[in-house]
Amino acid sequence: MRNLIRKAPSWIKEPIKYLYGLIPYEKRLGKVFWDTYNFLQKSQWWSKEQLEEYQLKQLEKLLKHAYENVSYYRKVFDERKLKPKDIHSFDDLKKLPFLTKEIIRNNFNDLMAKNLPKSMFQYTSTSGSTGIPLAFYHEKGLSTAKEWAFMVTQWNRVGYKIGDKCIVLRGNVIRSASKGKFWEYNPVNKNLFLSSSHMTDEILPEYIAKIREFKPDFIQAYPSAITILARFMKEHNITNCLIKNLNEKVSMPHIKI
Repeated sequence: MRNLIRKAPSWIKEPIKYLYGLIPYEKRLGKVFWDTYNFLQKSQWWSKEQLEEYQLKQLEKLLKHAYENVSYYRKVFDERKLKPKDIHSFDDLKKLPFLTKEIIRNNFNDLMAKNLPKSMFQYTSTSGSTGIPLAFYHEKGLSTAKEWAFMVTQWNRVGYKIGDKCIVLRGNVIRSASKGKFWEYNPVNKNLFLSSSHMTDEILPEYIAKIREFKPDFIQAYPSAITILARFMKEHNITNCLIKNLNEKVSMPHIKI
């Protein structure tokens, strides 16, 4: 469904989003999400010993899969005269090289698992904010759902509940920005996206008004973006713009407002 929304022409995309948003979360998020989420609700309270035992078992399965199905890792193991069974601990991972951006670019196809049909690979790319964008594949219908389960579990710790309203101030492209509208509502996740590329003194009062109107439970923001907003509010003595909490996606310690 997400791929359908992403590929749909703009004139039909918004109605599809609203209809999709009416589907209960229990159905919409899918089995992979809920299986992962429910597992994390239990495992987050495990002891250190329980966690390490589980991690080692998963590592063993992952290395076996990589050796048997991924050409690049078969070559890495063979060149070092290693087998997956030779990795007995996390410390043993030093025997294998780090996976770098350069390695991914130079071994793009050899990093694809041969035991999965090509239809299961979802092509994606980073934004390239630190240099050249990095393209890679992840498993369709699995990677995103699992990642979302981990994110929601972390946000739960500061009071977030699935369905809470969020202001999002990150690197999202707002399609209507060229027409002077620097925000976009996503009814699927109840998120109001504000453009982080247009945070000028002329536009920020409009952002404040939208935040007050929207009454969000949380703000998800890059520290650089939330700093600009907070500094503007402080300089203009703006109050009554309350939220429950912030989620900082990028770590930037020692920020001063």
